[in-house]
Amino acid sequence: EEVEECGFMLTIPSSRMQPSLNLSHAVLIIVYELFLAEYNSSEATGGEGPCVVSPGSGTTPALVGHGEIAAVYEKISEALELLEYIPRGDRNIKERIMANLKHFIGRAGLTDWELKMLYGLCHQVEKKVSRR
Repeated sequence: EEVEECGFMLTIPSSRMQPSLNLSHAVLIIVYELFLAEYNSSEATGGEGPCVVSPGSGTTPALVGHGEIAAVYEKISEALELLEYIPRGDRNIKERIMANLKHFIGRAGLTDWELKMLYGLCHQVEKKVSRR
């Protein structure tokens, strides 16, 4: 159930003898890898160490939060049902489609404009289907 709520999932390779990691160790490994990736990216572009980007600086767009994205998932699910994209009663396929959409959107992240665009698309689907 918790994995379904995950917006971005990854795997940390580990020993077959000790396949699980303590959460704090897993977090440390991921933060270290993110630091290295940023540092190496900065070095490749001639920077002097890691590049720190402050929110709202215009360098990277601000992404919407988990709660806002969760609400749009419900709208997408409703739109797919209205389009009869998901066979009625086939709960398993609906859950798989939504899980894949959540992972896809979670990896990409959504800006405010993109979130509004998805709401708009869902709204247009509702309008068109209700006219039938």
